[in-house]
Amino acid sequence: GIGVFLASLSLACAYIPSVYYLNEKCNTQIQFSNDVRIKLTRYSYTNLRRSLNCQITISTRDVSDKLLLRFRSLDTRTSFGCTTNKLSIYDTNGNILSGGGICGGIRPSKVYETTGSSLKLLFNTDSFTRQTGNFDVLITSFNNGNRNGSCFAGDYRCENKRCIYNGLTCDGYNNCGDDSDEIDGCGLSKGVFIGIGIGGFVFLVLIILGIICGRRRYYHHHCHGPTITTTTKSYQNF
Repeated sequence: GIGVFLASLSLACAYIPSVYYLNEKCNTQIQFSNDVRIKLTRYSYTNLRRSLNCQITISTRDVSDKLLLRFRSLDTRTSFGCTTNKLSIYDTNGNILSGGGICGGIRPSKVYETTGSSLKLLFNTDSFTRQTGNFDVLITSFNNGNRNGSCFAGDYRCENKRCIYNGLTCDGYNNCGDDSDEIDGCGLSKGVFIGIGIGGFVFLVLIILGIICGRRRYYHHHCHGPTITTTTKSYQNF
């Protein structure tokens, strides 16, 4: 029970990335530090206009860093081969990172990495599909550390050897790309997390059993208590 409380408190106090909505930021530039989230729209039921060509450029304030993009969710209208309704990701040098395009409801497991400190997101719609839905991507600023392979002061070293801002650990977001910042960076092992989960479940079961037993005792005392028999004295007239 205490472990669950401490884990919840840690997440509640953790750093939370800013969120920007692509359809509200068309043809603009966004600069950020550490990490940022980009969603297609503020609300998933928003109808995007047809023949939309919306792009934004995203860059980290640390020009020596690179960017790591990972999909948290994806649910957009599909098109054949993702050729018309699609999201495209472009590297700092202009090369496309996302192949032919990204669309539909299957979240890409791939982690996209840039060669420089910026990337471009381009979302297109065709002229006849009613485009709704959403996507949610997490973009993290990272570096490869110094010449010795160690991270700079204030950075956390991921298991995949990327270096991210130390404040991004244990915040519920997979900034490393391998989730190591959500396990090792928290100072808790997978076994501890499993133990916390089991302990929380047992604690909840004990509370429920306590409530049930308490109600049964109350019911037994008030509805099936001891029977009290009264006798009436008889009086004889002499």
